[in-house]
Amino acid sequence: MIGALLGLLLHGMQRGRRDFASVRAMQPGRYEVEADAEVADQGAKLLDRPGSAAAGPTAAEK
Repeated sequence: MIGALLGLLLHGMQRGRRDFASVRAMQPGRYEVEADAEVADQGAKLLDRPGSAAAGPTAAEK
């Protein structure tokens, strides 16, 4: 009961404003990929090929 009253009081003092910012989506600035030594070269080739996410969009995707 006391918590509800305290919450109502604080809500009234803030006039209903939220104390956080909303965001549509979170996107990482970078990725880290871990692979075993046996497949690391193959993975690097896949990431470096044209049209991959690491290489950026191709001309057709722009």
